[in-house]
Amino acid sequence: MSKPVVYFRKVRINESAGTATIIVADQPSSLTKQKLAGLAVATQDNAGATIGVLSLRDPETGGVMRADHQVIQQLKAKLKPGDPMPGFRITDNPITDRDTGEETGLFWVEAVAS
Repeated sequence: MSKPVVYFRKVRINESAGTATIIVADQPSSLTKQKLAGLAVATQDNAGATIGVLSLRDPETGGVMRADHQVIQQLKAKLKPGDPMPGFRITDNPITDRDTGEETGLFWVEAVAS
């Protein structure tokens, strides 16, 4: 059940490990505007979205791209929430918690072979 289209959500930086991952979803999110105590607020609609995590590797070294990698910095500057990411898909491979081994509800993202 691979999802054929993914949409950028954000770059997540793990400060303690110094690594970066890209968070995506199988559908673009939308905002619902509302008033709360007379103040304008919005919530992000994620109903039914499958969330995936993309861990990029340096094509030269094969190592995981660190948060300070030039490509990660360029992606942070270029990608906006909701941008489609052709060539990538959410897989059926669940991400498990390292400590408990339980599934997190997130799935790995991979490049689609061309």
